[in-house]
Amino acid sequence: MRHSVAYLLGTDEAGYGPNLGPLIITGTLWRVPDTSLGCDLYDLLSEAVDRPARGVAPGGKLAIADSKLLYRSKGPLGPLEQNVLAALASFGQRPARWGDLCRLLAPDCVPCVEQVPWHAGFDPALPLDETSSEIDRLSR
Repeated sequence: MRHSVAYLLGTDEAGYGPNLGPLIITGTLWRVPDTSLGCDLYDLLSEAVDRPARGVAPGGKLAIADSKLLYRSKGPLGPLEQNVLAALASFGQRPARWGDLCRLLAPDCVPCVEQVPWHAGFDPALPLDETSSEIDRLSR
């Protein structure tokens, strides 16, 4: 008997362009039940994840969305930071500093990022805006 395997692929990019770098492009691959072909990944993960409204998911769930929905220029960093750090924590990854986060997410890019003048000496402790208890709650 032959079994089919279903996958969902997602891609996204983030950055301010080559003059302000870095530009981040990523992809994710999700193995889903065969019966889920054509389903919305938000529906499959609905117990823990939801679409955000202005950066915060309803019902205290993890907000997963385009960064433009989670962060607005000159706005608070908290909603974006909370969701990134909670998603990483759910996989056992808890970066303590900004540099740790960069090395975890884009290790090959660290040497280039460190050469950009506005990143020189920038390595604050994380989280910057959110409390660790909220990140822990969302990562369960």
